[in-house]
Amino acid sequence: MFVSLLYLSLVRLGQFLLLRLCSDTGKDVEIIVLRHRLAVLRRQTGPMRRRTGRCWRCCPGCCPGSGGRPSS
Repeated sequence: MFVSLLYLSLVRLGQFLLLRLCSDTGKDVEIIVLRHRLAVLRRQTGPMRRRTGRCWRCCPGCCPGSGGRPSS
């Protein structure tokens, strides 16, 4: 337990130091790469679909994005 905590602390410290030493150009490149990865993941998962299970039909106000209040 202690060893894993120590390891994680050292890894985070190394990442922080690397981030501080990295130039602005390097940070910009990293942002572009992360945006590309996000775009690829969004294409792979497809559009978000609403849930249509039984619970969502009986209580339409509970649906995310419906804007209505739950029926009581």
